[in-house]
Amino acid sequence: MPFETSSLGLAEKAVVRDFETGILSALQKCRDSVASGGANTQLDRWFGDHSADFGKSVKEKIAKMRSHLLNTNIKCVKGVGLTSDNNAQANHFTVGLTGVSSLMAVNYAATQADTFSKVMIGPNFKNLPKYATSSLASFGDQDQFETLVHELTHVVLGTKDEKNGSGVTAYGATNARNLATADSAKAKTNAENWGLFVEEFR
Repeated sequence: MPFETSSLGLAEKAVVRDFETGILSALQKCRDSVASGGANTQLDRWFGDHSADFGKSVKEKIAKMRSHLLNTNIKCVKGVGLTSDNNAQANHFTVGLTGVSSLMAVNYAATQADTFSKVMIGPNFKNLPKYATSSLASFGDQDQFETLVHELTHVVLGTKDEKNGSGVTAYGATNARNLATADSAKAKTNAENWGLFVEEFR
């Protein structure tokens, strides 16, 4: 299975495992929609760009994420030590699956050889809605499905948690949409934008 959840509590385990099929399905539908030219509205909404070159790049990255899920277990663990408002946290990579840059990866690397595909489930994850509570074009917040995809992009694509022009991290759908309008380049590397983009195809 894509998510290895043996170290989670029963409630967290059930929630995470419930998303496995849905995330794989959304990634496939997303990739196919981008490939056919049917995702221009969503590409503009979350990245501010629906050019052919960018579409090709997105299609390849979505395929890479799906392949990673199918072939590499993502270890989900309880986020011990994370602040009460933290949804989840994962490894961050600078390129591909090398060049680890996150403090979390450094902290765990000495004792856990499988650091490279790990997501820590934070205390606030359980408080999020399962899915967006309205159309993603108007949704303003975060949800559990998007959060897991967000963390997956950190692991596989090396995305960041970008800040907007005011120095505020672009978490939540409203901030992500605004980032795509104000700074397309940042939106393209922001994990939140990727998570919400994929959720459009759930």
